[in-house]
Amino acid sequence: MKSSSRHRFALVAALSAAALLAGCGTPDRAQPPPAAQTPSFPPLSTTPPAEICAKLTSYWVRERLAGRGTGDYMKEGMSNAQNNIVISVMEAARKERKRAGDAAAEKLITERTKHDCSERYRNATPSGTPWH
Repeated sequence: MKSSSRHRFALVAALSAAALLAGCGTPDRAQPPPAAQTPSFPPLSTTPPAEICAKLTSYWVRERLAGRGTGDYMKEGMSNAQNNIVISVMEAARKERKRAGDAAAEKLITERTKHDCSERYRNATPSGTPWH
């Protein structure tokens, strides 16, 4: 290799290395570094578990009675125990509807889901085993 070729090769190599290092160098001084922040999370729900259960189960009782439920409690966002509440309340609501009409069935749904969920979550956590 001739001397001028070696110099050109060395110059190209040096410029290439400088270009690579420029991309990995110090941060742009025009932008201040991001401030260290504690991540913010949404607040935890303050709704009692029994109330959440009552809203969820009464909704699915109504949907299933109207023929719009999926019948798959996991897809509906419920535990097996909550599904058992839905099934029990549905049976009672059907009987009440036949006996006394829609308004009476609606009242029963509201009262029974509140009661059953209050029993299930009487200590703010599910009572019994998680599978029942």
